[in-house]
Amino acid sequence: LVLNHYLPYNRSFYGKFKDPLYLLMYGATLIPIHGVRVCFFAVILAMLLAPQPPDEHQLINFILIFKGMQFLTSGLVYMAKGSMQYFACYSFHKASLLECIDTSGPGASANWGQLVDYLGSVVLVWIAFYVLPQAKKHKTRPRHAGGNSTPLLAGEAPERDPRSRDSRSHSRLRRLLYYDMACFSTSIIVLCTLTARTCVDSLENGFLALGADMQFHSNIFWCCVLYSLLSLPFTLFTLPGLQKVLTHSNPTGFNSYGACVAFALPSAAAQQAAANEA
Repeated sequence: LVLNHYLPYNRSFYGKFKDPLYLLMYGATLIPIHGVRVCFFAVILAMLLAPQPPDEHQLINFILIFKGMQFLTSGLVYMAKGSMQYFACYSFHKASLLECIDTSGPGASANWGQLVDYLGSVVLVWIAFYVLPQAKKHKTRPRHAGGNSTPLLAGEAPERDPRSRDSRSHSRLRRLLYYDMACFSTSIIVLCTLTARTCVDSLENGFLALGADMQFHSNIFWCCVLYSLLSLPFTLFTLPGLQKVLTHSNPTGFNSYGACVAFALPSAAAQQAAANEA
């Protein structure tokens, strides 16, 4: 049920927004609470991986959607949230500005969710990429005499493609993930530099004191935002048409039985018939 509504085989990028259940799940990934987005996509990944082997297109699609939502939620949404928290403290608590920032500013309510959000954004994509060589790939039908090829029908079973292991599309995706690792490393370097400059007293008193330092929590918050904003290139490849340029994988989706099948939009006649029945 979850995969059929979140990754349907018969709805386009825009068509999914007409589904209330999809909107509910999409809205959950936008909630500005640390860890919610990562936990949601961890469940989606677990569903894609079981039973084995997973579908190649779905794993690639998972990586791009997950990183795209990181840019949107942990990047833009959290940046807006942090800015509004600073603005609220400055506007309504000028006399106790620093105290307000420590208690209500960015990172003030930090918990394990912030760590899950930061590290989970790296771990989940590499898990998906690690199992990608063992994934199945939907193929197109052999060419007919006229030279045209016919795509697989919706509901048709996938076939194993032995050449997918070393495909060029995997190499392109690997380079994109190397870029992501470079962005993550950059954010860690910035975090260490900020901490060394702004948390001197806590560093001298040990790790436990650093964990209780609100300045350190704020540093983590903004470095997580920085890392997430650098995920912008993934967002571009989630747009209709551009994903095909990067991956060259055959689109798939999930039917109402939870089976991964070839992607096939309903014909205009079928859509009209469904509308008349409704």
